Amino acid sequence: MYAGHYYSEVTVIQMIQDGQIKEIDTWYWAYVVGFAVLLVLGACMQYQVLRKEERQKAREEAAKNPYSRVPGSNGNFNPSGSMINEMK
Repeated sequence: MYAGHYYSEVTVIQMIQDGQIKEIDTWYWAYVVGFAVLLVLGACMQYQVLRKEERQKAREEAAKNPYSRVPGSNGNFNPSGSMINEMK
């Protein structure tokens, strides 16, 4: 579906060069703002999905690590040999 009032890039460039930027329809600028909003939302969504996938991969790798399954350690390793949360 085409809502109208959208200029081609060539037309917009020509209008700007001719000093007619104020003549560009308000609906065109609404399209431009809409594209920017969708760009930001899309980037945020991709970031969230990527972060979720990375966390899942880290969990899977940790599950393969034999030291992450030491009884009573809850995955907290302290090189001194004592438990980190021992006093809590």
